[in-house]
Amino acid sequence: MEATLNDGADPAEFARKYGARWPVGKAVPASVTEYLQLDPTKRSFVPYMLFIDRKGIIRAQFTGSDQEFFDESKQAGTIKAEALKYLDEPAPAASKARPRK
Repeated sequence: MEATLNDGADPAEFARKYGARWPVGKAVPASVTEYLQLDPTKRSFVPYMLFIDRKGIIRAQFTGSDQEFFDESKQAGTIKAEALKYLDEPAPAASKARPRK
C-alpha cells in the first residue's frame, strides 16, 4: 500500500501516471505520525517503509534517514531479506467462527 501526506495530492492520478498495481491512498499527517509511532518533535524523512506481520503488528520500519536500508545498490536485496523474515513465520491460527442463530 502507498499513501501520500501531501495536501492536494490526487492518489488516483498518481496510480494512473505510475501504473500502480497496489492500493494508493491519502493520509492525514497526524494519523500517520501516530500510527508509525514517530516522535512528532523530531524530523523524519520519506520514504517510510513498514513491515507488518500476519498479525498486523509493525515488526520493522525505516524512514528516508535510514540511508543504508535505502541504498539503491542494495535496496532490492535488503527489502526482500527483511520481508522474508516475516513471510517465513507461520500464519496465525484461524479463529473458529460461531454459527449464526
